[in-house]
Amino acid sequence: MFNFFRKSSREKKYLKNWEIDIGTEFDVIYNSDSIQYVNEDARIAIYFSVLNVSGNLLTASEAFSNEPQIIQDAGKWQLKGAKKSVNQILICVISFEDQNDAPWARAFFASIKQKNKS
Repeated sequence: MFNFFRKSSREKKYLKNWEIDIGTEFDVIYNSDSIQYVNEDARIAIYFSVLNVSGNLLTASEAFSNEPQIIQDAGKWQLKGAKKSVNQILICVISFEDQNDAPWARAFFASIKQKNKS
């Protein structure tokens, strides 16, 4: 009802290396290899997938642009981007219907940070 205990252990474990402030207006959908958040009217969907990297980390991380790209696809807009950490790459796709939501999508993506290791 009030989402006090909104983050499940599954969600915390999957995104444990990342600081992401989703907010309470999104419902969570668990897939076998990803997590999605969809707002109440389904006009915005946020998709996360985590790739674990081993071996030559520099080569693997260079495959991803630091700047997210916004494209139009099937009548919707999508921001596609990736964030890097020491042993993970976080893939993020934000789908939205209204092009005016693009600044929000960019700001949300920019707010995602790797958690500090203590």
